[in-house]
Amino acid sequence: MSVFNKVGDILSLGENEFLIFNPDTGEIRGIFDSETQVIRAKAQVEYYDKHKFEINNDKVYDFGQSGKFNMFSTFSIEQLANEGLTSADYRVLLLMMSGVGYKTGYISMGNNHSMTPEWMAKKLDIHKKTVDKILKKLIDKGIIAIVVTEKKKSYFMNPYIQYKGRWISKDLYNMFKDTKWALQAKEEREKEAKNREAMEISKAKRGVN
Repeated sequence: MSVFNKVGDILSLGENEFLIFNPDTGEIRGIFDSETQVIRAKAQVEYYDKHKFEINNDKVYDFGQSGKFNMFSTFSIEQLANEGLTSADYRVLLLMMSGVGYKTGYISMGNNHSMTPEWMAKKLDIHKKTVDKILKKLIDKGIIAIVVTEKKKSYFMNPYIQYKGRWISKDLYNMFKDTKWALQAKEEREKEAKNREAMEISKAKRGVN
């Protein structure tokens, strides 16, 4: 592996990847992916460098999928399963998730117009009153938020559940920063950090780089 000078313990490698190295020796210890929050150890990086042709040759990047993707929190998906939502609730929620805007969380019908209860009712072939009740439930649970102006009602998706983009707007953050989802996400991140720290301590005791 390459060796760097004593300039810190993280060095930017690409858009999402950072080299983690010992600031005292310059020796690379691994790679951190800021988007997936995954750290690949030095042994994993060396194995990939040695076998990257076989590894990449076994990957299928274009399998006929749509180019439109959303980011979901694995932890929040598990939590959503325990929210006591009905099948109709999930239908409305999934439809709204399909219209979440890039970095803003704004939920639209695909033409930048806010997704309306009338449109959702027609799309799902259910009564508008049913949609109204479901929207109120989703708002009460902090899954979505509503912003009402003189001209229209706009809905926004909780980014601790789903978001698009590598960052979110400050307005969207402020909408949901005090919800239970934000608190749970913080607790989960703290657990992950403690687990990584425990792994590093264990490796150090065993003399593993």
